[in-house]
Amino acid sequence: MVEESASAHRNEVTLIGRLAGDIRERPMPSGAMLCSFRLVVRRESAAHGPNIDALDCVAWLTTVRRAVVRWSAGDLIEVRGAVRRRFWRGVSGPVSRCEIEVGLARRLARAGAEVRKLRASRQPALPAPGGGGQRAGPGSTVGGLIREDGGAPVPCAVSGRKA
Repeated sequence: MVEESASAHRNEVTLIGRLAGDIRERPMPSGAMLCSFRLVVRRESAAHGPNIDALDCVAWLTTVRRAVVRWSAGDLIEVRGAVRRRFWRGVSGPVSRCEIEVGLARRLARAGAEVRKLRASRQPALPAPGGGGQRAGPGSTVGGLIREDGGAPVPCAVSGRKA
């Protein structure tokens, strides 16, 4: 029988792709904040089927969450982390999902002007309660960010670079 050491096992992921859609940040029952987003990554070759993968990513670390919430759909992103399977109790029983747990993330390039213009034209301004303007309460979309707790994004630097 072959003896294996802990160092023989690896769960490391590096992805480079485009940010697809809005970023969600929400509190978990434990009190921790979870930031989730989807990354669209092209495949090297697609003999059969689609030539892209749309991968769900989550960030628990404060520094990563603060950087991610400043990004926009279409931005070119690099993430490093690990594949994780999370379990929780849903309404109809136990639920699980596989996702990329991000430990490091950086924006490599902003979306092209045409992508930003198209995205802006698709976001209707939501009237605030009692008057015009854009709603900024819980669950609202402001600048490509959905905040369920109603908070605002916080600027930060990641790896010595402005996010």
